[in-house]
Amino acid sequence: MANTDPKKSILLVEDDADLVELVTHWLERDGYAARSVGDGQIALDGLAADPLPDLVLLDVMIPHVTGFDVLQKLRADARTREMPVVMMTSFSREKDIARGRELGATDYIVKPLMELDFLDRIARALGEQRAE
Repeated sequence: MANTDPKKSILLVEDDADLVELVTHWLERDGYAARSVGDGQIALDGLAADPLPDLVLLDVMIPHVTGFDVLQKLRADARTREMPVVMMTSFSREKDIARGRELGATDYIVKPLMELDFLDRIARALGEQRAE
C-alpha cells in the first residue's frame, strides 16, 4: 500500500463507467481518495475551484474538451502548472505519447491497465513509494 497519510486525492477524468469503477476500486484500496468526472469541461470547471486534487488521471478521448486540451490548459494555469497529470489512454501511437509529454504530462499510461504497474506509476507521479 502506498504511503498516503493523509490520503492523497486523485481526480479521474474518464467517460468509460466500467473503467472508472475499476480504477476507483484500485485507488481506494491502495489508500487514495478518488473522485471522477466524465467530461473535459467539467474537469476544468472543477479544477478552477479549491481544493485541488493531488493528481489528475486524464483520458485523451473525453467529451467536450479533449484530454490533450485539458492538459494544455492545466499547464498554462499557475495554480495547476506543477500538479501531476497522468494521461491514461488507448492512444498508443508514438506521436500521441510524444504529444502528451510535450504538453507536460507527468506520465502516459496506455490501456489496457495492469493493476500493479498502474499503482506503481501513480505512486511515482506523487513522489511516493509503494510497499510490496
